[in-house]
Amino acid sequence: MVNANSPRKARIVIIDEQRAIIAMMTPVIESAGGCEVVASVQTPKNAVDVCRSERPDIIIVDLMLSKGFDLALLEGLREACPAAGVLVFSSSLSPMDVRGALSAGVLGIVEKTDTIEEFSAALLAVRQGRAYFSTHVSELVKNIVVRGKGPPGNARPISRREQMVLTLIAEGHGSREIAAKLGISVYTVLNHRASLTRKTGLHGVAQLSLYAVERGLVRGREQP
Repeated sequence: MVNANSPRKARIVIIDEQRAIIAMMTPVIESAGGCEVVASVQTPKNAVDVCRSERPDIIIVDLMLSKGFDLALLEGLREACPAAGVLVFSSSLSPMDVRGALSAGVLGIVEKTDTIEEFSAALLAVRQGRAYFSTHVSELVKNIVVRGKGPPGNARPISRREQMVLTLIAEGHGSREIAAKLGISVYTVLNHRASLTRKTGLHGVAQLSLYAVERGLVRGREQP
């Protein structure tokens, strides 16, 4: 992800079957500053190849395509561009859709019925490596975490140091930054992250960020 204060603009690829949506999104994205749309794709068939070629920092994707929710596309994008932050911009997402997107490692989820301000906030959060869910999606995610397997109800207790690492993850810090802030090695941070995953059953920044919010470790609108 590209820091919001970085002089280099974040490279963005939009994947959406509707030309009108792409045409409306592009000026909104570029007017926010620090972002440029380097490509747009209307067919899932070509999306992975385009992203692999363009090497975007952020991929904005509508997963509710003509054939329904396309988790395979999301998994292909993650494999082709593992460093890119993925922001889902879709409509009529079900709890199952949201669960699938989270399991595939997306950072943000916003619905097309949400406001431009909320979309812009999500874009900024993903640029900074932070999780963001719009108001309605946030409720779906909370229900998934509460009712799904693992945390928070079935999570094993985490240590004070693991709580500190979890909080910093939710605030968008990478492993090296966390190591510097806590005065420990990167290797130790990675061990704490692995332990958090084992104890909570959650994977990825978005899921761990939500767990941090549920435990009251993080506050702020950029988190669900």
